[in-house]
Amino acid sequence: MFNNIEECMMYANAGINNYTNIKKIVTPNDFKIWEQKLQGKIDFENYLLNESRLNLLNLSILTGYSLAKNIDDSMFTHYRRLLHKLDNYLTAFPGLLSDASFIAKVKNIEQFNFLSVLTELSLSFYIKMLHLNIKFETPFRLIKSNKKRDADITVSDSKGNSMHIEVYMPNKQSEIDGFFDPNEDDHHFEYKIGKKLLDKFGENGIAELKGTILLAVNIAFFEMLSIKRIINRQNDFIHLLQHLPTGVDGLLVFEDNFGDENSFRFIQLVLK
Repeated sequence: MFNNIEECMMYANAGINNYTNIKKIVTPNDFKIWEQKLQGKIDFENYLLNESRLNLLNLSILTGYSLAKNIDDSMFTHYRRLLHKLDNYLTAFPGLLSDASFIAKVKNIEQFNFLSVLTELSLSFYIKMLHLNIKFETPFRLIKSNKKRDADITVSDSKGNSMHIEVYMPNKQSEIDGFFDPNEDDHHFEYKIGKKLLDKFGENGIAELKGTILLAVNIAFFEMLSIKRIINRQNDFIHLLQHLPTGVDGLLVFEDNFGDENSFRFIQLVLK
């Protein structure tokens, strides 16, 4: 698809320029860093298309490429949609345009960071549409170890009631060939939820957060769970309460694969 890295950076710039808010957080130095990243790869095209997860770098390049070549198939449409969603979320939460921590997260081109950020913003946007207030990254500490942590989202209403939410996007692809057991990944899912809760909230309680505390889980990228939801929409997540440590009040389960303009699906709120 690409002749050289310079061409890729031209497409990246063209892609970014289509999104008013994203353009505000991407600097000339970012393009230099991206270019150096690609120069360090033996096969930069394979890295962009196969090795790397979707991130701001390959999405901007592929979007610029599709616009230049006037390609409008489902794959490139999805890439543009992801950037469009990010741009819209930044319109809804303009304070993030000057938030150094958020900007660093959205520019992180490793693993699933980009989709994790979109997951956090998707839930925040859904809550904002309920006419509630949103604040990002509220600090707290673990009582026993005194380690500092932060909650991704703090929600408050006009009466001052608050809710603190840590957002998690577990991911696991399944290799299905013929017959399969839809419950085969249940243990792995529970393990990931338990580990996330332990890493974030510890075992012995937390300090400096007032109000309800939840772990919100986007199950869209844990493939077997999505399949189970197709088979049985009544499948619930009450059994996950056993993994909640001291100080955590419940789970909010939702699904957003960013596959269309209105892709957010609330599933279940499970409380102790």
